[in-house]
Amino acid sequence: PRRGATAGVRLGYGYETLSQRNPGLIYVGVSAFGERGPYAQRRGYDLLFQSISGILGKRRTPEGVPISSGIWISDASAPMAMAYGVALALLVRQRTGRGQRVETSLLHMALAMQSVDMVRVERESSTGSSVDFASQALYSPYRCQDGKFLIMVVLNNQQFAALCRAIELEHLIDDPAFDDNLKRAQRSGELRELIEGILSTKPREEWLSILERHDLPAAPVLDRNEVFDHPQVRDNEMLTFQEHPMAGQVEMFNVPVRLSETPGGLRRPAPLLGQHTSEVLGELGYDAARIQQLRDQKVVG
Repeated sequence: PRRGATAGVRLGYGYETLSQRNPGLIYVGVSAFGERGPYAQRRGYDLLFQSISGILGKRRTPEGVPISSGIWISDASAPMAMAYGVALALLVRQRTGRGQRVETSLLHMALAMQSVDMVRVERESSTGSSVDFASQALYSPYRCQDGKFLIMVVLNNQQFAALCRAIELEHLIDDPAFDDNLKRAQRSGELRELIEGILSTKPREEWLSILERHDLPAAPVLDRNEVFDHPQVRDNEMLTFQEHPMAGQVEMFNVPVRLSETPGGLRRPAPLLGQHTSEVLGELGYDAARIQQLRDQKVVG
């Protein structure tokens, strides 16, 4: 859980105090809900950020109960945003010699991860449709004969025609009831029933092969363990291995941004609790005797 940054100010190591001693300081601050407002001093968890940002309310059961995204959206995105912010601050310091405060909140990142959806304009076109296209038949997962799921994305008439040919419903291509996205969305129930029945007649891999031959965007819906072994993930080295002293071999995501001259990599596994206490204190100027004294007093461990 994270609260606001006022504790640092009370203890005397807020940005205003430290920057006076070191004008080049780049000071990083991540709060839960932001520094102001009624939630500023509350403890924050990812599901709470998803709730307030609208993510939790996007998907619901048939009974209307909200469904979690299933991933830690704020917790995973905030470090990437802060790394970018620090890189910008370093560039500015290189040019001006001045440091600055770099901050965000986990709630703000939950909003930022919805950059396409979280837009509201003063005057919306009256010709628009209120249909939620993302929940329609042509954007939905389907169960195949072997019990496995696939998903297709049909965005335009050309792709709809490809789908009709792939699943042998060519008569719908020129049907005026399905000749644009809005009509297809409005008759989503009919389409869903047709597609469900047809896709249930063959196993998933066979359908994926057929859809690929018709150049239709589609993919398998993989469970967690299947992702690790998917050839697209493997061939692009998106995962890597680490040896951990307690967990053994650990497979995890590789560096997602690759630089041609300085590609980087994962050099060591996640540390154990307190593993680097002596190293950190040594960098701060504590000698071995003082570090041992702190250990004996159980100040550190």
